Amino acid sequence: MRLNEFGLVHRLRVRWAEADIQGVVFNANYMLYLDVAITEYLREMAQGESSWLREIFDRMYVKKSTLEFFAPARFDELIDIGVRTERIGNSSMVVGFGIFRGDELLLTAQTIYVYAIDGKPQPIPAQYRQRASTVDPVIYRTGSWDAMREAAAPVRHEVFVTEQGFAAEIEIDDQDPVSLHCVATLCGQTIGTGRLLPQGKIGRMAVLAKHRKRAVGAGVLASLVEKAKEQGLTEVALAAQLHAVPFYARYGFVASGAHHEEEGVAHQTMVRQL
Repeated sequence: MRLNEFGLVHRLRVRWAEADIQGVVFNANYMLYLDVAITEYLREMAQGESSWLREIFDRMYVKKSTLEFFAPARFDELIDIGVRTERIGNSSMVVGFGIFRGDELLLTAQTIYVYAIDGKPQPIPAQYRQRASTVDPVIYRTGSWDAMREAAAPVRHEVFVTEQGFAAEIEIDDQDPVSLHCVATLCGQTIGTGRLLPQGKIGRMAVLAKHRKRAVGAGVLASLVEKAKEQGLTEVALAAQLHAVPFYARYGFVASGAHHEEEGVAHQTMVRQL
């Protein structure tokens, strides 16, 4: 199970009150985390309609939850909670969860919710079924520049040129044709991309601003790291803008050397052993 298999990802930081004297999260608090995540999942479905969100919360009841633990979360760690609808029946639905620290799976869970009015199960509204598709998992594809350019180039231009102010003439370079590219799509729209150079350098990581809560960058990164392993590389490296250093550190990248400038912006070289 990977984080990029989920339709919505919610990030939170473990608080002191949620852990024991050793700093390990109490088992019961994972149910609290799942409740927080399903709230954000349904909020995404509601698309700003507070009355619809309230109606769903008033009528969805937990029937059964099953949790499987793999590793503990600890005080002050950032964890990501993935949520997805796995099955919708007549009056019940099964929601799957995964809790991750970086790309390490900590817990999987499955909860059965029943839609009921006055304590009696009722058919789940068709509108719910329709809205569930709006938080479908992001799809990740890899391929050559010829195959991916049409999808990847507009995202890179939006992020690096329009948003960050880099020169358009340097955004596409001679490394693109020899690199492996990854694109992330949601409902047919490309929302993120990145590339892997032959020598194992990852670059041009870009995600459209409105989709950055979905852990799309983590999904692109995981896809490229997996391809590097398949190619037999023993390490991968990247140059991270300083604000992105904590993000890459969460996925096993370690800072190497001093800061340096690229196009007038401070970067940090980071390396991950495979």
